[in-house]
Amino acid sequence: GTTLEFIKIDIGHGQTLFDTPGLLVPNTLTQRLTPAELKMVVPRKQVEPITFRVASGKAVLVGGLAKIEVIGDSKPFLFTFFVSNDVKLHPTDSSKADEFIAKHAGKILSPPLEPGPERMEQIGEFEYHDIEIEGDGWKEAAADISLRGLGWGAVTGPGTA
Repeated sequence: GTTLEFIKIDIGHGQTLFDTPGLLVPNTLTQRLTPAELKMVVPRKQVEPITFRVASGKAVLVGGLAKIEVIGDSKPFLFTFFVSNDVKLHPTDSSKADEFIAKHAGKILSPPLEPGPERMEQIGEFEYHDIEIEGDGWKEAAADISLRGLGWGAVTGPGTA
């Protein structure tokens, strides 16, 4: 639920955690979602991480709200997503991703909810960021990619992505 006031939580060993009211940040993705869509992206139970092997020229769609892709000459990496279990993840070819989103947003890609094309237009275009990650091998993630308001993806593998 939504925290409306400060909540003091004793976590043991003389340590205390304060749960504070969330801040509404203008122009963020979560501000553009309907109450039903927001209910989907906020986890209601423990998140089950999902891992995909993503090679160059491939992408993973995070519902119809985000696209993570590997571009350039790169070895495959593992992407482990930590998002609400209600957010549908879909691996695809990068070249087909935009067409897939246009056709399936609001259906097998959710959120957004129906009518998908109208909701995608209301939400607005993706914001693109190019990042380069130097992988440390297969034992630990080299980087986390934050999907503000949705969760994050941990990137694992050797080489450069």
